[in-house]
Formats: sequence, C-alpha cells, structure tokens
Amino acid sequence: MFWAAARASVSTVALLAGLGFDVNAPGRADAPVEEPWETALHHAAGAGDVALARRLLELGADPRSRDRRFGATPLDWARHLGRPATAALLEPLTA
Repeated sequence: MFWAAARASVSTVALLAGLGFDVNAPGRADAPVEEPWETALHHAAGAGDVALARRLLELGADPRSRDRRFGATPLDWARHLGRPATAALLEPLTA
C-alpha cells in the first residue's frame, strides 16, 4: 500500500484498499522494502498531495499515527515540509 501511495495513482491506492491492503501499514517511499518508517498518509502529507491524503483518510488512514523515525504525525510532516494545504486538511482531524 505504501509503495503504491508513493509511486502510483490515487485510484491504485483505492483499488488496493478494496482488495484488503492496510492503509495504515508502514513503509518507505525511497526504497521498495518493508521497513516500517511512516505510513502512506505521512508520505501524502509530506508531498503536499491533498487528493491522495483525502482519499487515504476516506479509506481509514489514521491521522494521529506517528512515524517510527521522528515520532511525528502526518500533520507534523505537512507543517515541517511547508505543505499548508495538506496541513489544513489534517489539522481538524489531529487534535
């Protein structure tokens, strides 16, 4: 799921979720390995991909999840990487 979020379309992510892949499964965007660093929502937030972030949330992605490298939420990533539109989407969901 994570690799699809980092490399494929929003529709591919939705298809995989429909097939039972976990939208909250951690992974890495820089290599196709199962290293549990961050979730697909972290990737979308950091990339500023509002459409992907919105779809992941609709599919059940946890906006309060914390990555395993920095202990940061997707909102933290959006803020740190200067992605105001993604941060605005996540702020009301991350109390």
